[in-house]
Amino acid sequence: MKFIRRRDLTSKIRASIALEALLHRGVWGNISRLVQRYQVSRQFIYLLLWAASGLFEPKVAQVVSEPQRIELCWDRFLTALKLQGDCSIGDISQILKMLQMPKNAVGAISQRLRELACALPKERLSLDCLIVLLIDETFSGRKPILVIIDAKSHYIFRAILAPDRKADTWEALLKELKDGGMIIDYVVGDQGFGLRKGVEAAGFAHHPDLMHLVRIFGPWLWRYERIAIEAIKKEIEREKVFESAKSEANLTNRLQQYEEAVEEAEQAMRRYDNYAYLWGELIRAFDPFNADGSARTRSSVEGEIGAILELMESEFNDSKLHAAVRSFRKAVEEYWPYFERLEAIVEQLSNQMPQDVLRELSLAWQAEKKSRAAKVYSQKKALERVAAERRFLAACTNMQDTDSVAKNVFQRLDSNVRSSSPIEAINSQIRDYLNSSRGQITQETLDMIVYFLNHKVASRGAYKGTSAWERLTGEHEKGTVVDQIVQYSALRKTSASLSDESGLSANCGQTCSLNMLCPDSRRKKAA
Repeated sequence: MKFIRRRDLTSKIRASIALEALLHRGVWGNISRLVQRYQVSRQFIYLLLWAASGLFEPKVAQVVSEPQRIELCWDRFLTALKLQGDCSIGDISQILKMLQMPKNAVGAISQRLRELACALPKERLSLDCLIVLLIDETFSGRKPILVIIDAKSHYIFRAILAPDRKADTWEALLKELKDGGMIIDYVVGDQGFGLRKGVEAAGFAHHPDLMHLVRIFGPWLWRYERIAIEAIKKEIEREKVFESAKSEANLTNRLQQYEEAVEEAEQAMRRYDNYAYLWGELIRAFDPFNADGSARTRSSVEGEIGAILELMESEFNDSKLHAAVRSFRKAVEEYWPYFERLEAIVEQLSNQMPQDVLRELSLAWQAEKKSRAAKVYSQKKALERVAAERRFLAACTNMQDTDSVAKNVFQRLDSNVRSSSPIEAINSQIRDYLNSSRGQITQETLDMIVYFLNHKVASRGAYKGTSAWERLTGEHEKGTVVDQIVQYSALRKTSASLSDESGLSANCGQTCSLNMLCPDSRRKKAA
């Protein structure tokens, strides 16, 4: 049969045919009347009818029972209040009572949160790239919590309630990660004895955290400042006393006291200024790059820090400060590999781009790192402007695609880790949950907190719009973290019900077979 296109049947006529066929569907002879009226084939009308049915007929929605919907909403609400809102169980109970929601008892809430925590899967990752680990501990009462994270993505690999924080405990944790297929380059942490010995026993290189390394000299800065302020106050007081003297003998005596106070204040201020200068130079000595953008070498940094330590020993007659200098000399030896790795990275990057571009981008990276660590808002903004200026100067060169080049340079420089500050931020978040739980926490609850922190999408900052899981694996999150936790609980409940049904059917089948094999025993039991 041959069909031809009917140019006279406009879109309006075709729509009216489809609508009339849809409205009179099921009426005997309706399709035949439309065929005769418009002189078209039955197939043509049925095609229009099927298209209209897809437009006008309602879709079949998945029906969720009212009790199931209420339970899902209750689970989401509990999880959001506990993890996102950081509420204690008592506060959650009060909130539910205010909103007149069911199951608002403390015991019911605690039990449900435990069930949600137990339903979460144990994430065990096998990575085929070099990993730099950050390790530290925090405390729940007197119980230590050992935390291990990835330095680049800030993904939490382990957070366990440990019996102690000795070297054997750290060694077992690190070997567990190693046996799981993780390739560990080196480990960054503080100078704790058990931590360092555990890292060495596990066969990894330990790199000291820069903040823990230099903060040993911090107390003297505040101490000398306080002494200088007290000396200035004493000088002002002696001046007022001198001016109130009337007799010549009092004037002579009080003038001598005032001059002694002036000399003491000058010595205290000079001591504070000298120490503040050495403290500032010690911090700057650890900068990766000089003012011209060239990379600092181990030998130059070693020489500068050695001179600063010698001045501290010679200028300040303080036995405790001298002991701190000796301790620092011993601990800083583990820090020098950072500058060796930096030299290798800069040498590789220098073969890929001009030297002037590399130096400007290196200074931009250094300024951005300092801006993120700055606590004062004005200082933070000033460092951000410096970083923007350096990036602009790098873009003014004739090199193409400067943005991708800058991204590559920043990633390579970030791979050389020298600080464990990200794990300090994670520990502070864990401590907030511990405070809301009054220090009473189980391993299951801790695992749920870790899952939340790993899969929570950042809303601001350098990692805005991503989670630690996404940064580590490159996979996108499947829904919000609260929905994920609730879904795992629902899946576990479904699988448990299916297993119960299969076990019941298996038991019924076993009973029937036994009855068929032993009919006499069944009769005796019935009798």
